Amino acid sequence: MYLRPPGEGDEGTLGFFHRQLARAVRQKYLSDNTNEVASHRRLAKYFQRKADPDEKGLWGGNYPRALSELPYHFLQGKLHQSLFQAARDDTFLQAQANAFTEEPFVQLDTLQKALTGAAQIDDAAKMAEFMLRHAHRVMKIADVSLLDVLREKQIERALNLADLIFWRDKKRGTLSFLVLAWALKRQNRTRDAAKIMSDLAQRDLPGLAPYGWPELAAIALSHLADLDEGSFLSVQEQLLDADGKVTLCQKLLAKDQSQETYPPNDRLMDLVFQITESITVEHQRALVLADIAKIQAWGGRDKEAQQTAGKITDRYARAVVLTDITRAQATAGKDQKALETVREIGDEDDRVRALIAMAQVQVSMGREEEARQTFERALGIATEIDYSGMREPLLRDIAQAQAITGKLKEATRTVRKIRDEDDREKALVEIAK
Repeated sequence: MYLRPPGEGDEGTLGFFHRQLARAVRQKYLSDNTNEVASHRRLAKYFQRKADPDEKGLWGGNYPRALSELPYHFLQGKLHQSLFQAARDDTFLQAQANAFTEEPFVQLDTLQKALTGAAQIDDAAKMAEFMLRHAHRVMKIADVSLLDVLREKQIERALNLADLIFWRDKKRGTLSFLVLAWALKRQNRTRDAAKIMSDLAQRDLPGLAPYGWPELAAIALSHLADLDEGSFLSVQEQLLDADGKVTLCQKLLAKDQSQETYPPNDRLMDLVFQITESITVEHQRALVLADIAKIQAWGGRDKEAQQTAGKITDRYARAVVLTDITRAQATAGKDQKALETVREIGDEDDRVRALIAMAQVQVSMGREEEARQTFERALGIATEIDYSGMREPLLRDIAQAQAITGKLKEATRTVRKIRDEDDREKALVEIAK
């Protein structure tokens, strides 16, 4: 059996039972950003038809999953205007509310995705709009609204309201305080914002999982990291689960990159490292370490990038990061450094894939002789592998990469090294496309 539901029950979406199969499917169909965006756009079109079959904006398709999935595929498919339109559409949000009466955060997730989309295109006006809409919706769910108070800049009244909400519902109250701190910081009232963070750090705060609360808090916290480091670390530690900490770290790193800080902001990177150390779920910790290592590598800090990658215990995740570092070094013309990085990769098949990535970069930069040598190194490793189930696919990968980069003769010679006749014929067909 190759498919299974994600949880213990028999309902929900299906996933692959074997991780290797999931990896193979992703490499084949979602190997690059263009294919992935296109796939999300097709899914967005499908779910939009299911949710709004009459195309009248009434959202009467009676298909709850479409209502919950559509904003996600708008965001991942970079259909930002469609996402913003849905987030502004009260009929759409009400349809979500009606479909998920016991999960009110589905509509909040739509607004959060609109906020993320606005950040992706660096539209400050839309970020402010959807932050306010989100805060309004949160308080509407709690039968209390801070929106008018925020607009009128009645800070004391807003603080009293947030305090009232906190004692009625700690989760919503905590998020209210974070929204207020963020709003004050945007008004350049950093001292007042820092005071809120300091007061929050002294409170007994709730963990915010589940239902999307950690992600919402992480977005707000990512804008408050530079107020007071001690209060910031204390608040995030109390509020966020592992998923929330990953989101917070990714937001902080994205903020650093958006400012084109190369080398990366040392203070911010140190803060992210401190948060990462408290993430106890290894694969989630690896996600953040991978992002850090990539930023370091593309910022020319090779040694630090390799040290960061060395902290990742999962062999596959570490190999992916080291391959990214190799690609960055090759782009910078540091071929010897790139080869040293390849040697840090533990498994032979992953070393071959890193060399293929390096050769592709060299070809794209017009360094034909260096690319030829790198492909030869990859071939040397692949042909020495005894297990045909690993050797033959790697030879096909090398041949495909050579063909794609215009080296058809070399690709043909590589295909001839494939021992199995059927595999050899398939490889010939692939490189001829």
